Amino acid sequence: MRGDRGTGNGHVAQMQAFMTEKESLIYGRNTVWNVHHIRPTKNQNSPNGRPVVMYKLPMIYGTRSYLQSVDEDKIEVCRDECVFRDEHPCDRDKNRWTSPTNIDDAMQLYCDIRNMLLVDLRR
Repeated sequence: MRGDRGTGNGHVAQMQAFMTEKESLIYGRNTVWNVHHIRPTKNQNSPNGRPVVMYKLPMIYGTRSYLQSVDEDKIEVCRDECVFRDEHPCDRDKNRWTSPTNIDDAMQLYCDIRNMLLVDLRR
């Protein structure tokens, strides 16, 4: 990512380091999720196995891949047509939201964001 247009002010380097750290956390968790084992249940419609195998080899589970190819041009059109309410689409500062430090705070933040989105969708 090169966003400083050659000014070398260091802000982009800090952003890159931050994003690299966050991406490695996400991908690390993603890997753990993909290789864990989903136990069989009494529900015959609920598949069991390792998510990565279920995704990559659906025929083993008697189904097919439901992936759909997407035209990059259509994605770009969607991005171009996306309109944010203001320069900063996140209302974190406006709503005085803080990063949760425990499960109760996380649930409250989730509920607040969900309610805000539902109100926005009804407009």
